[in-house]
Amino acid sequence: MEIKSSSDRIEASAPALERGLRLLQLLEGYSSMSLDQISRQLETPKASTLRLLATLEQMGIVRKIPEKRYQALFRLQPLQSPIERFRDSLKALMAMLVASTDCTVEWYEPTCDGMQLIHQTNPETELCVQARPGFLRDWHTEFEAVICVGHAFASQAPPLKKSQHYTANGILCPIDREEIQKRIRHAKSQQTAYDLPFNSNGVRRFAAAAFDPDDLSFLGVLAVAEVYHFSRANEPEFIIQSLTQTLKQ
Repeated sequence: MEIKSSSDRIEASAPALERGLRLLQLLEGYSSMSLDQISRQLETPKASTLRLLATLEQMGIVRKIPEKRYQALFRLQPLQSPIERFRDSLKALMAMLVASTDCTVEWYEPTCDGMQLIHQTNPETELCVQARPGFLRDWHTEFEAVICVGHAFASQAPPLKKSQHYTANGILCPIDREEIQKRIRHAKSQQTAYDLPFNSNGVRRFAAAAFDPDDLSFLGVLAVAEVYHFSRANEPEFIIQSLTQTLKQ
């Protein structure tokens, strides 16, 4: 584990606290360390290092083992990031959305290559969409609902001059730049997009943008993937309303 040298360190208003935290961070990277090793790595005198170790040992954070070596019993770890908290809270809501629509529900996040599937929840029926987390909908190949919302809000989305879209069930045709920009503007305005035709796999998607409630940064796209069935189809307005209500929660 690399520890900042004394010349790289920030001036600390509580030097003892700073040294104690750096000591614990150092111990995390090793199964155990001797007093000499710790003192040398931290660039602090052995007497000062020993006092820090004794304090941490009294607190039950560090322990001394045979051969005069020390082990960390705790690890410094950041709290959950906003996106991790969002993902955790979203899973239960996705299950509710599946129940109300009887469709597959998906969560996508933006990358430089496209919108990546992070989580998928399926109904207990044969009519569902099966895709593994990590599946990528790239920015250029097919201009469908998820990609449309991604282009509207994701900083990673590249300029898009041409692509393809479905003009009827299973019929993929080129889409020009003017139509692309028109749909992106609409997605920005409504924060949603949806496909009317079903693609060649018999699936169409309804997508809504999700934002961090604290700083309003774009987090990703919540989508409903509906499989074609000859006897029924959901009304787009119902799906979009269900999506937006779920994100409000």
